[in-house]
Amino acid sequence: AGSIFFSSAEDRVMVSGKLSSKSLYVDSNRICVTPSQNELSLNLKNIPPLANERLLQERISEALPHFLRKLVKRVEINRMDTLAVAECDIIKIKDHLFQSLCRFTPPSKVMVEVISPIATSRNYEAFAYFSCAEDGKYAYQQLNDTLKVNNIPVTILETLQSQVKCKEYVYDFLQRDIHSVIKQQEGRIKVTKLSDSFEDQVTIEFSCRSIEKHYIIIRELLRLVHGRKVECRGNRKYFHLFTDSGKKVLDRIQARTKTLIECDTEKKIVFIYGYSEMCFRAEAEIHSYIETAKLLKTKRYDLKSSDIPPGFLKELYFRYGWDLYGLIKKFDLKAAKVDAEFGNLTIEGEVLKIKKVEDHLEEICSKLHSKKTNEGDIGFGICAICLDFMKFDYYRLENCGHSFCKSCLLLQLESKIIPVACAQVKCRKPFFLIDINRILSFGDKNLKQEFHNAALQHYVRTHFGKVSYCPTPECRSVYRVSSKYDVSFHCLGCSNDICTYCQTFSHKGMSCKVYQNSKVDEDYSLKVWVKENKSCKL
Repeated sequence: AGSIFFSSAEDRVMVSGKLSSKSLYVDSNRICVTPSQNELSLNLKNIPPLANERLLQERISEALPHFLRKLVKRVEINRMDTLAVAECDIIKIKDHLFQSLCRFTPPSKVMVEVISPIATSRNYEAFAYFSCAEDGKYAYQQLNDTLKVNNIPVTILETLQSQVKCKEYVYDFLQRDIHSVIKQQEGRIKVTKLSDSFEDQVTIEFSCRSIEKHYIIIRELLRLVHGRKVECRGNRKYFHLFTDSGKKVLDRIQARTKTLIECDTEKKIVFIYGYSEMCFRAEAEIHSYIETAKLLKTKRYDLKSSDIPPGFLKELYFRYGWDLYGLIKKFDLKAAKVDAEFGNLTIEGEVLKIKKVEDHLEEICSKLHSKKTNEGDIGFGICAICLDFMKFDYYRLENCGHSFCKSCLLLQLESKIIPVACAQVKCRKPFFLIDINRILSFGDKNLKQEFHNAALQHYVRTHFGKVSYCPTPECRSVYRVSSKYDVSFHCLGCSNDICTYCQTFSHKGMSCKVYQNSKVDEDYSLKVWVKENKSCKL
């Protein structure tokens, strides 16, 4: 959102009347001009994420007669989100800039960093660093006033002063190393804490006397503040690192390698900061610890045994979730899983932890045994999820005809593991949509929307190149990617037109072939026009 400010209410009325009758566009986005409660301003909506105030001011001036342009006092863009664009959009911007700069220097001799905007940011900043001064100067001369990203002009400044942002505790840990890097290249440094950021962050501003030294500084600083990442979401064995005992192990590795190790429990990522050699060593020790099972014990329960009462597995699912992650976290286990085919529950962890889990599971069994009634062995077959006899409250799947407890099927959908298939051993037939909707109706209202969102994300992720999300930030609409040129899609979610071949906002007046080539060569459309109009003497 944004605003146009005026000196008087009369100026606002005159300009409002003119803008309301004009179509104001930035790129392919139609800007909506609406009245404001403030009599000295107008509201602007549907501003594209890459637009800045200068570009918006130009578009407003073009839409107004000359005598009304002076009535506009100023234009402001207000972005309230922590990130005005998604991470994938930042990556696309970085790739576009990198490809543009590689026309003037080898890819190994240029680095591009795009800074994610914070809440009060009105402009998007990117930094390009050249190892060769001549290449940087030539790129500046060729791209200045001509470079565009998504048809938005880019302002380029040539400078030997730059900045890097990082979390405050990371800077505190790396402070000596950061200052050492800048001092070796005879540079100057200034560190400022960001007061408008949601996290405690600092800006490291530095300057030096040559582009060569500037390139060395930024290369070393980015290595330090970005660190290394260990992705753990794809391997459940690594979930142990996010338990209390796992974090104690990381603390010992951190002390041995003189690094800083931080865990993001939500994203299941371990960050390692420090010198490159020490970071590699710390990562190697983490992998080695996970793969070493000498100090661990494995305990296996036979769920079909008479010692295990009916309802045991169902009770575990209700307490700790479909994947039993709650059990892993509570007792600092390395793993916990159910093998429905063989009817086993396997838990793995340190000896002392396994002992606590055994006592806890024995306590659950005792409570269930005390509640056991004469109806315990009377039912309608065995549920393949909880391995218990089903009562009257069961559900039969339409596709394969297998029956399960309603509560177990609901737990399966709550896990949001897509695709959803029958849990019966050697069946694995997919659920029909009618089954999914009926089972979701057993749960709360929010579950249906959450499950549909998860299913949509899975479909888009597994059909890359066939379907895609609308490029408008925060718009969750999906369209089908076309294999033919010049096929447009009108998004009902954000009212933007999208080129389904180029997978970007519609480029009206320009064919897909010309648009694709223009991203590499800014003058391509002009060359095509000259080729088609050889007889023109202009």
